[in-house]
Amino acid sequence: MYGFKFNDIHSSTFPNLIVNKIHRPFSAPRSLTFVRVPNRKGAYLQDINEDVIVQKIDITIQGDSQEEYNSLLDSLKLWLLTKKTEEFQTDKEVDRFGQAILDGSVDLKEIATLGEGTLIFVIPDGTMYGNEKSIPVLDGTIFKNDGTDVTFPTFRATINQPTTFLSIITPDDYMMVGSPVDVEEIEVVKEQTILKDSLTNTVGWTNGTTVLNGQVAGTMISDGNEFVASDYGTGSGWHGPALKKSFSEPLQDFRFEGYLLQSSQDSSRVGRVEFYLLDENNAVVARLGMRDSKTGMELNQGYISVHNGDVGKYIIYEEGNNPGVWNDFRGLLRLQRVGNIFTAYIAKQAADGSHYARRTIRFEDTEGKYLQRVAQVEIHIAAHGSSQTPDQQVREVRMYKINNPADQQIPYIAEAGDIIEFNHEEGNITKNGEPFLYEKDFAANYFALGKGETEIKILPEGVATVEMIYRPRWL
Repeated sequence: MYGFKFNDIHSSTFPNLIVNKIHRPFSAPRSLTFVRVPNRKGAYLQDINEDVIVQKIDITIQGDSQEEYNSLLDSLKLWLLTKKTEEFQTDKEVDRFGQAILDGSVDLKEIATLGEGTLIFVIPDGTMYGNEKSIPVLDGTIFKNDGTDVTFPTFRATINQPTTFLSIITPDDYMMVGSPVDVEEIEVVKEQTILKDSLTNTVGWTNGTTVLNGQVAGTMISDGNEFVASDYGTGSGWHGPALKKSFSEPLQDFRFEGYLLQSSQDSSRVGRVEFYLLDENNAVVARLGMRDSKTGMELNQGYISVHNGDVGKYIIYEEGNNPGVWNDFRGLLRLQRVGNIFTAYIAKQAADGSHYARRTIRFEDTEGKYLQRVAQVEIHIAAHGSSQTPDQQVREVRMYKINNPADQQIPYIAEAGDIIEFNHEEGNITKNGEPFLYEKDFAANYFALGKGETEIKILPEGVATVEMIYRPRWL
């Protein structure tokens, strides 16, 4: 006996729901538009419009009592009456599904505790999808699309060596970020890695002494994966350990990133994680932090500020676009300075590396107050008074020196280990999980792959290991 699956639940979950018949349409209905010419036989085909797909399912509902029958109806309403489209699949087509929603009213012909009627599911985009597949893409790969419709792929490229561009080419179209190098141009490193520490040990780190609105106390260690506070010490205000590390050279134009976890188990816990950028004399140039300072509720607050002696300015000081969006924070704090322009950035990071709950604010230091060179980074993990602390970890710190290419120099857009993703379904490009659209070639397209075979090439050859993720689609 056939059934169907909708909203992650199969109809067989309800023993008293019987699927009598599944009406499977041949395809989405088509409507044709013609242009007719006087005194001429027939017409010219002008346009073809494809409508939504409608799937009808005849059902019987039976209960042993009126109470059981009514209870089953309530359960079916909770399952089927959704506010948006959900995945829909019938047992006749287990290799494909559509995004559907229940349409109209279900008029049941009832006799005592038995009811018969028809469920009408509408698939608005008129497309059935297959399960997600992935294949490696080598230079000259021949891809065969087994569906009856075009598919919009995602290309995930892991960069093997520095490159100024990356292009994916088919016989009919292409996608590209960056720019190829002319014979009269020179490739240069725009962002030079100064520090990239995964904090698996404390080698090279020394005790810190400088924190704002608090005191250094206790001990910070590495648990083999990240820095944590093994002892917060004591104090009536903010207090906790600090470790610092010097850069190989003082930096003027830079980008700093600190990766951390701050997750509360209950609303009574308070704590903060901070990164300080210091000059050669241990003076604070910038501070980046995430804290929960509310004793009656869980509410993380992110802040990034720049400093010069007793003078300071917050670039970001908030709870995110919506209060609570940064709770259970696992993500990064970033500060970039090029010339007198500061760019502050806070984002959570998903398991796949993508960024969300993002906040970006630029600040132009027109008076030149906050342009001291940075020479050190300090990590501070703190408690407040005798309050219990959240789970607080620092996972990684990175510092990049930003170079300014000359006219005949073309900067690398990616280094070994970077991941560039082209999502042709959503029309989006990311690098290491964050937007990278500004490097897209103006004429490049988020192309689809048609029915049958398509040759795919990657340029420059060998610069990246590329995986293509796609879903077959059927009309």
